[in-house]
Amino acid sequence: MAIIKYSPKLPINLLEDSSIESITESLENTKQKLKTLILTNPGEKLMDRNFGVGVRKYLFETIREGNYLNFSKNDVNENVRRESILEIELQNIITRNVNNYLQEVSDVVVKVNESTEILNTINIVIYYRFNGFYQDSIEISIPGI
Repeated sequence: MAIIKYSPKLPINLLEDSSIESITESLENTKQKLKTLILTNPGEKLMDRNFGVGVRKYLFETIREGNYLNFSKNDVNENVRRESILEIELQNIITRNVNNYLQEVSDVVVKVNESTEILNTINIVIYYRFNGFYQDSIEISIPGI
């Protein structure tokens, strides 16, 4: 039985026989497509200018108290962390792009937070259902320059 090769594995590696290492599992291919979608800037893909989240433009927008949505004390339980405008915006952009470009992914939940260890680093965790039944997640850290 022939092995299905979905796409080149990134970063590209040459094998001993001078061929390019390929992805042979559909779940691994979906993870790579998710990462590509998150890291691509809108307009970077020439044939589809809307493709991509462009997460790097948010690196220096800090997730801090001043950027939080205004809630009255009655609206927010002390045990629940308030989400910043930046977190909500990134969650919406990522969810919309995943729904538009990755039909094999459903039930998307996006968690965004700022690294407490590395300055200007955004950590993104995407929980999703693959092909309607298999639950998985991917974590992406975008470091500042």
